[in-house]
Amino acid sequence: MPRERTLFACQNCGYQTPKWLGRCPDCGQWESLVEERVAPAGKEGRRAAASEGHPTPLSDIVPDGEERRTTGIGELDRVLGGGMVA
Repeated sequence: MPRERTLFACQNCGYQTPKWLGRCPDCGQWESLVEERVAPAGKEGRRAAASEGHPTPLSDIVPDGEERRTTGIGELDRVLGGGMVA
């Protein structure tokens, strides 16, 4: 069974960190971090999120038609879909 995690959340801006800090690094407020217990996501939640999408074959993807500039490096141009977009 997964263990609960402890996070410290700033009551001023909502910044979260795994350890307590005296001052929030995001908003600069002193003594605003409060300990919160967070239950980890179960395996079911991760599987459900992963099963929502489905892979699309590359042959089914239509290019957006942007003008591309070649870099002169064949492999880089291939990876970028024909070159760099302006």
